Amino acid sequence: AYVLSKAYKFGLGLEKDSQLAAVWARKASDQGNANGQYMLGNLYHEGDGLAQDERLAVQWWTKSATSGVSQAQSAVAYAYATGKGVARNDEEAASWWLKAANQGDAG
Repeated sequence: AYVLSKAYKFGLGLEKDSQLAAVWARKASDQGNANGQYMLGNLYHEGDGLAQDERLAVQWWTKSATSGVSQAQSAVAYAYATGKGVARNDEEAASWWLKAANQGDAG
């Protein structure tokens, strides 16, 4: 499901379709796929194929980040640093950036 989401999001071998990207990202996320959760968070953040919702973006990024996806960890850190979707918290932001950095993500 995640691969289909990515294919629809970026038009990789399929016609680009943000709504179908969201459908498949949701299916992957509901199955516990951490990359799908990150993608779904991005779609909510961007308002791409779904209504923009920073709070839901952070919720999906956090699920993905907890599973170890470094890009999601950076996204959660950014949310805490800026207060988008969550209350601003510099300590929490630093903690997530450190987790991402420890995996080689420059954030």
